[in-house]
Amino acid sequence: MPPNNNPVRAAERGNVFIFILLGLVLFAALSFTVSRGFRSDTTSQMTDRQAELTSSDLLDFAQQVERTVSRLRRNGCSENQISFQRDVNRDGNITDNSADHYNANAPADKTCHVYVAEGGGLTYRSVDNYNFVGSGDNAIDGVGCNGNATCTEMTLASRNIDPTLCAAINRKLGITGIPTDANGASGFGAFDGNFKDFGDVGDSDANLTGNETACYLDSDDNMHIFYSVLIVR
Repeated sequence: MPPNNNPVRAAERGNVFIFILLGLVLFAALSFTVSRGFRSDTTSQMTDRQAELTSSDLLDFAQQVERTVSRLRRNGCSENQISFQRDVNRDGNITDNSADHYNANAPADKTCHVYVAEGGGLTYRSVDNYNFVGSGDNAIDGVGCNGNATCTEMTLASRNIDPTLCAAINRKLGITGIPTDANGASGFGAFDGNFKDFGDVGDSDANLTGNETACYLDSDDNMHIFYSVLIVR
């Protein structure tokens, strides 16, 4: 049988090879574009739906902490005795919460511990991997201390909030957009029984003034921060 030297067939095979190669190139380009859409160096690119659900959980936990702190105070704990340290024997996950939250003023029987059964009995939980810090470092303009340098509120705070989540939190609170404030995130340090003034929240943006709970962009540290006042002082 003579060899098949049909130029038409050869051209068809060449075209098929080109189409396959082109398809692979387009698929690779599409995969790269999609993967970039789902990751970022600074944010998780949370969807609006995810943000709505997470914002509800985050605000709900903040309210639970506030109610627990109020109950501890009604039971006789002073504001300086409140401890956010978790019981290591019952909670093996002590990420960002151990020595930092140690409060020497707290009773040894842990009756003023928020997250311990002998005290507030509230189970600590992160919300969508966002951890919380109990803090006494910041004054909130228009709330209690009203920016007084010698007085700060007790707050619950979480750093590095996704911008989409930050906006969703504020929508639920009736706050327009994402306010910007020049207040270092270092100000929301772990509460150790002492109130310290590291800055005012709300002195740079009127949309924060008077809000006991909000999410804002800290222009000093270029991160979004959620806070909720636990004790107005």
